[in-house]
Amino acid sequence: MDADAEYVLQHVSRLARLQLSDEERQKFAKQIRDVLDLFNKVASANVEGEPAYHCIEAENGLRPDKPVKFDWDPLANAKHVEGKYIKSPKIV
Repeated sequence: MDADAEYVLQHVSRLARLQLSDEERQKFAKQIRDVLDLFNKVASANVEGEPAYHCIEAENGLRPDKPVKFDWDPLANAKHVEGKYIKSPKIV
């Protein structure tokens, strides 16, 4: 098994508290190795001279923030209220 794939497999299986059989370990190690190989292939791509931005200008997709009065009284259902606070037993 590849050392990186074995390390990732042991780390993930320990975090997920999985106990894998030897057959499962070999199967998942191959899958992890394939994924790591793809990442290495992408990382080694020559992107010299390529723009590091999107060719279409993106605008902020969020709505403008407008203050709105919120009519909700959080103390309306509290049994013991004192001023604008909920009264509770003393805890020491």
